Amino acid sequence: MPRYELLEHTADVAVRVRGADFGELYAGIVWAVVDLMADASAVAATVSCPIDLAAESPEELVVALANEILFHFETDRLLLPHLAPTSAGPTSVRGALRGEPLDPGRHLWKTELKSATYHDLAVRTDESGLVVDLVLDV
Repeated sequence: MPRYELLEHTADVAVRVRGADFGELYAGIVWAVVDLMADASAVAATVSCPIDLAAESPEELVVALANEILFHFETDRLLLPHLAPTSAGPTSVRGALRGEPLDPGRHLWKTELKSATYHDLAVRTDESGLVVDLVLDV
């Protein structure tokens, strides 16, 4: 089963991510954001960055998490597709992001993303667990 699916969107890029629980959902978001930029499956977990985020709603946390991945890429050129949560709930996530610096020869560069948006953002549940549709500016 894929970690995310691309959705139709007119100007930006949109993905749908699913998870059985919040830890799995957040791990899927991290993977999707990196995989939209480069081949996440080619990224080794050689660098670890702690993560400790809290927000007032699940939607705010999704945006903060996606933007955290983009911040690490912008500032240190790190691709961090692996999330190892030690705790994850509707409004907080703590753990470690893992990955490595961008190597264009190995990571099959796709596109740069600017930021996650709140456009049509809602964390919801269905028969498979948690679902979120996330739109990112390109």
